Amino acid sequence: MRTLKIRIIYIILTALFLTCSVSYADKSKKDSNYQINKAIPLFLRKDFKKARKIFMKVLKDDPNNIVARYYIAEIMFADVRRYDDAAKQFEIVLKLKGKVTSKKFKIRNKYIFNNSILKLGLVYLKNGQNYQAIEYINRFLNNDKDSKARIMALNSLAVAYSNLDDYEKAIFYLEEAIYIDKENLLARFNLSAINSKLIYYNTGIDLSISGRHVEAAREFVKALDVDPFFTAAHFRLALEHKLLRNYTDAENEFLRAVAINPDYEYNYRIFTELAEIYVSLNKLDTARQYVDKSLKLRDNYPYAFNVSGKINMQTNNYLQAIQEFSKAANMKYDPEFMENLKKAQDALIKDSQKK
Repeated sequence: MRTLKIRIIYIILTALFLTCSVSYADKSKKDSNYQINKAIPLFLRKDFKKARKIFMKVLKDDPNNIVARYYIAEIMFADVRRYDDAAKQFEIVLKLKGKVTSKKFKIRNKYIFNNSILKLGLVYLKNGQNYQAIEYINRFLNNDKDSKARIMALNSLAVAYSNLDDYEKAIFYLEEAIYIDKENLLARFNLSAINSKLIYYNTGIDLSISGRHVEAAREFVKALDVDPFFTAAHFRLALEHKLLRNYTDAENEFLRAVAINPDYEYNYRIFTELAEIYVSLNKLDTARQYVDKSLKLRDNYPYAFNVSGKINMQTNNYLQAIQEFSKAANMKYDPEFMENLKKAQDALIKDSQKK
């Protein structure tokens, strides 16, 4: 009898404990929702300090709370000094998405997930990582078909392609942004700026082809007046300076182009041109470094092997020079490569006769 009473008491206490646990969990959940609903208006009013305090309190109790995590990331993104910190938080939000089993929750918070993708793209864009920016912004555009953020995404995508000097795609996305919103001033301004600098740039190309290098250089300078970060214009201006034997100016423009856009598709050409300038200035160690950089980006670039041959000629390493010029000539027919190869062969014969 006594044993039966003890069992009954145990069952009652267990039931009470479970009830209290469930009740506490429900209350805790309600408290989190209450706190979030209280913090979001503060965030919208840009009272980030108070909003952050509440969101951090929610995350302390529930580190996997996606909504609180997302708004913490947005608060960090609003501070230009914390873009990288914001990116880490947005990445956590996207990882947490995979743990959500409720379809209802995923649909309800679609904005949070899509906007996290977009903001990651914008962080990459601000950090000069254009290819990564394009990847994330395109993911956002594929997921989001009708929000107002599409216009900002299209503008940002155009900027990324513009940074890569792919103006055909940049213009395409700007025109799409204007099609959605004809009064979009940012898209119109960016489109006008691109068209303006391309007029000068294309004129410069035509003048350069006709051999009018001084005039060509002036047109590239005009393009840079419109956009000082116009990588292709820096590159072309540097080429004109090199042709005019203004080696210091050419060196500076080549280096500016690389500094502005580390992802520039013609950086292997820039490194080779710099190497050739350093050969002319008898800075052979520096020239070798830039040849190596060029071949690291494009291992079959014949002009890099040609410059490597010139370096070996300067150091009287004629056999190596012959090998380098031969590589260049086998990859591409160029009278200069053949002439340099013959010079190296003649120099080797003459050097052997001395010995």
